[in-house]
Amino acid sequence: MTDPKQLLQEYSSIRQQGFAISDEENMKGLVGIGVPVKNFNDKVTACIAVKYIKGNIVDAERDMILGKLMHYADRISKLNL
Repeated sequence: MTDPKQLLQEYSSIRQQGFAISDEENMKGLVGIGVPVKNFNDKVTACIAVKYIKGNIVDAERDMILGKLMHYADRISKLNL
């Protein structure tokens, strides 16, 4: 993606859904899922993420991984660091 407006729209979508998925964007055959970690001011200060080989994980497993990432990101956020 090279268009700044398109990139800003993508960022907006990611903020609304609360996670980002990179499907072979950085390396062929790899999928990454990232979830933000926020501080006490609700500002994103970090993220937790996983990568896996495309085709080794079915959609139900991906959804389970995403749920766990969101759960633990929320727990970390509640530490108020």
